[in-house]
Amino acid sequence: MKSSTLRKWQFSMTGMLSVFVAACLMFGVIRFCSTCEEDAVIDTMRDAGWFVDDYAIYEERIPGWVRVKCRYASSVSVTSFDQSFRKINRRVVVEDTAALHALKRCSHISKLDLSYTDVSEKSLLEATALMQLNTANLSGSPCMTGRVMQELARSKNLGGLTLMDSRLIDDDLIPLSKSESLTSLKVEGEITGSFLSSFGGSNLRDLSIISEELQASTLASLGSTSLEYLSVTCKPSEISINELPRNIRRIVIFYDLPLDQKDRSWLKAAMEKNSVIYADVHPLSKIAEYL
Repeated sequence: MKSSTLRKWQFSMTGMLSVFVAACLMFGVIRFCSTCEEDAVIDTMRDAGWFVDDYAIYEERIPGWVRVKCRYASSVSVTSFDQSFRKINRRVVVEDTAALHALKRCSHISKLDLSYTDVSEKSLLEATALMQLNTANLSGSPCMTGRVMQELARSKNLGGLTLMDSRLIDDDLIPLSKSESLTSLKVEGEITGSFLSSFGGSNLRDLSIISEELQASTLASLGSTSLEYLSVTCKPSEISINELPRNIRRIVIFYDLPLDQKDRSWLKAAMEKNSVIYADVHPLSKIAEYL
């Protein structure tokens, strides 16, 4: 009698233990399936003062059983201060921060602004979403290197790229000519414009080149492009109007020296070009307002 009771008790305990283990495993599975890693990632970046736009989608982790609402970061901007603040060359520290490590794990970002931060080439190349970007602003950051340009050129989505206040040279920019999606490029550096020879037939619509070394003659390479908006720093009359793209609509030139008769004649001729609806010259101090 006692032996039978003992066996029943042991069986009952084993059964209860089995049910408990099964329940724990089930709870763990449900919790794992209902966890959205990027939720915590977004909160980490916002806690650091970064500006993050996100969107929510429902994901079926276990069809017909576990359906989870997850947030994904779509746009990330580290700073919001104006150009006058940026010109003092003060960079926001992001290297080795929790927010930057969180950014690297984001997989759905389409718009990224890391301008005027100390983000390195290595950190940027480790970002999961690098190949998913639609627009990127890396102005004033040390991550602007030829290697980063090569990686960005591989993106099938990148449409707009801003690289102001940089030390880039023409050779660094040549890889971008391989991008079939790039339509807008704003760049400042030690640039002569020789890189433009590789952009023949590109899909560029909007181009800005800010450089004291820019040679106006190199702009002739744009004649075979579909460019519509052009902003450059050079003497107006040195630009050959007849060699500009036939669809050019807007020409903005930043130039400090007084205009001579040749420059004024050039402006008049530019406005008479069929496609042009705006052509003007502004002092270099106005660059920030236009770009």
